[in-house]
This record gives sequence, structure tokens and C-alpha cells, in this order.
Amino acid sequence: MPDDPLLPLDRASRAAWLLAGAFGATWGYRVRDRAGARAGWPPDAPVTLFAFWHENLLPGFHFLRALRPTALVSPSHDGQRLAAILQRWGYSLARGSSTRHGQSAVLECVQALQNGRSVVITPDGPMGPRRKAKHGMIQIARTTSAPVIPLAFRCSPCIRLLSWDRFVIPLPFARITVTAAPAIRPGGAPSQGEDTGALVAQAEQGMNP
Repeated sequence: MPDDPLLPLDRASRAAWLLAGAFGATWGYRVRDRAGARAGWPPDAPVTLFAFWHENLLPGFHFLRALRPTALVSPSHDGQRLAAILQRWGYSLARGSSTRHGQSAVLECVQALQNGRSVVITPDGPMGPRRKAKHGMIQIARTTSAPVIPLAFRCSPCIRLLSWDRFVIPLPFARITVTAAPAIRPGGAPSQGEDTGALVAQAEQGMNP
């Protein structure tokens, strides 16, 4: 949360932070707004649950950093490194995943939204399957009435790692197109399970480039 102590950078996370800062300073963003945001991008109001695929961690978190939102980050060793970097970009943290501390992380995200702070999640993380969203984001949106805005990213030039998520690294001076899909606004508790499944499928479609 906002008053969390600053996590230390190890050698790997320090190198990643410096490299991301140097590369990110040269990136140019173009936004295709299908979400109807009227306060510019990234929008500064109202509070929103932003979602994008794990492969787009680097451009996604860099793009949204001006909002100083809360990020849902895995409690794994790699997640600890990511969390240390995100704190230095102004993020607060909710720690958890679908397999570890999941319910407590959902509650932290709910609290952040209720306190007027947007939340950023990667719903296929931390270990996949790739581009298959879990249902937690819909649970959070139902509880808080916050809209979900799926974001898709296209980066050129970039490289893709041979990781499970085909992690994207935009190269210096990359042009990054961000497509904000129409906002998803779940109602109250679903009357049947298919309702949540349809909303998740809509979010998945919006996050695909």
C-alpha cells in the first residue's frame, strides 16, 4: 500500500530499473481510446482497474506510472524484483497471485480502489497460461463498481524473450500503440457463472493486440 517501505534493489533489479528508465525515456506512445476516457491518457479520474497481459509488463507499467496506482504483484522472487522497480516508479503494492495469498491481494486491491487509487493487474500472471485471464479482476470490479479497462500494446521495434509469456522489450525510440478497449462495468453479484465467464472473455479480447 502507499506507505510500504521501499524494497531494496538487488543487482538484477537495479540493472533492469536503469535500463527500463533509459529505454523508456525514448519511447513514444500513441493511444487509441475506445474506452471513452475524457481526461486524457493515462486518465486521472475516475479510479479504474487497468488490465493487460503479463508479456506487456514493461510498456504497460511504464505507461501508467504517472497515475501512481496500485499494482498487483506476485510474492515470488521475480515479483519481489518487479515490486522494487515499481515502487521507484511511484506505484504502491498489493502482493499476491492466483496461487499465493490470492484473497488477501484481492482485498488490498479493493481497498485501494475504495480509497481513490487506480489498480493495475496482469490477469494471466505470474505463470500463465499465456493470454488466459483469471477471474479475480471481475471479482474486484463487482465489489467496488470500478470499471475494468483492458489495454493492448503494439511495440515497434521490440524484442520478445523465449519465456512462457513471450515477454516484450521495446527497444530505444520504439513507437508504442496503446489500445484502450471499451470499459467493462460488471453489475452486482452474478446470477450464474456464465456471466463472469463472458466478462472475462470480453476482457481477454480487449487485451489482445
